Amino acid sequence: MAIGIFYMPIATCQLFFTPAAVLRADQGQHLPYGPVQPHEHRTRNNGMADAHLIDLGNRAHELHIQVVQPVAGFGAGAALISQSAGYLISAQGYTPYAVFGLLGYVFLVMATGAGLFMKFPGEISEQQTSLLPYKEILRRSEFRILYAVMIVALAAGFSVNANMKELFPSGGAATGIMGVSLFAVANAVGRLAWGAFFDRTSASIALRANLIAQAIVLLASPWLLASEPGFLILAVAAGFNYGGVLVLYAATVTHVWGAERVGQVYGMLFSANIAAAPAPMLAGLWYDATNDFAWFFCTLSFLLVFSAVAIAKKGKSALR
Repeated sequence: MAIGIFYMPIATCQLFFTPAAVLRADQGQHLPYGPVQPHEHRTRNNGMADAHLIDLGNRAHELHIQVVQPVAGFGAGAALISQSAGYLISAQGYTPYAVFGLLGYVFLVMATGAGLFMKFPGEISEQQTSLLPYKEILRRSEFRILYAVMIVALAAGFSVNANMKELFPSGGAATGIMGVSLFAVANAVGRLAWGAFFDRTSASIALRANLIAQAIVLLASPWLLASEPGFLILAVAAGFNYGGVLVLYAATVTHVWGAERVGQVYGMLFSANIAAAPAPMLAGLWYDATNDFAWFFCTLSFLLVFSAVAIAKKGKSALR
């Protein structure tokens, strides 16, 4: 019961502040609005926000906004929003600020409507599980390994998702929006597929397979990004593997600590998002300096492989 009482206010605040923040962006209507030229300004997404500008086009009357999924994103929803936002701006003449405002009202109605039906399930309202001492969780090697590895896995997904336009700049806004839409849908499919794989193997094997799969995708990126079909394949493959991150680590926590500890332990583990958040910005800075993502992605690939080896050597027995 204590855990439920702790999380309900957080969920309620999130339901209010998420649409409120988007509505606040509508207040930028009075600001200048025009094209963004290449290498002059780039808006970076840290993997947890909902939108960033993707059109670096040369036409003064066009500016597109790309809506990308949050870490807890909803694959098909993100695809629908990105396509809708692109259509409103490019075809209907809406400004990005107006789109933010419109989405804010939509989110406000949907979140408020959903929140009206939130309640504790009667059968489990009296939860008696006590919290583990935080020092006890931090002392366990399983937690430390999972935390470090999750940072790397998240950073890889963030770096692709938040830099979609720059990954294939010659494709234009439409290709960028399509890429993030495919990333989002593949994310949703990946959650199901990697979850099913986890159920049929050990936690150690599932985690290592996910890390190696993403490393292969990033290593192949220089060749994939040479063409538009390759770029779309990269978006699908990276999104699919990133979707696995969002289920495998939660499932592993359940496997190691038990279902009754997921709220506490995975809540701590999820803070790895904070450590991984600078990755997209670093990738963007690298691109601005070199006009290429190859070496940055190769570095991430090395870290992904190193993480898989670390799990094999140190976490195999604990995460079997």
